Amino acid sequence: MAKSKAERMREYRARKKQQLGEKEWLKRERARTKPYFKPMALLDESKQIEIREKNRINQIRFRRRKRQQKNTLVHSSTEPQPSRSAESNENEVSSTTDTTLKSVKGVSSLPDMTIRNTLDKY
Repeated sequence: MAKSKAERMREYRARKKQQLGEKEWLKRERARTKPYFKPMALLDESKQIEIREKNRINQIRFRRRKRQQKNTLVHSSTEPQPSRSAESNENEVSSTTDTTLKSVKGVSSLPDMTIRNTLDKY
């Protein structure tokens, strides 16, 4: 089966790292990626607004995903385990705990309708 581009690049980077050594590899990688960075102060105002809006949306998505993961981990680890008494029937559940989801205190809804509409696409 043919390798994907990601697999080929992973192997290529591993070979280069082995040939050059860790320090030289990192030095070259920093030099290679440095031109991609442009300080915000050097960009025009419309481009700054565009980048900030994109960053804001990504941050909201990240926090939402993180909050959902935290909620699922907490609630999946505290799933109700039926307790059984010695004299009860094997198929009968005597008690369970309540696992209704509660809203997180201090977390507000999205601040802006434009952001909310934008997030619906993702």
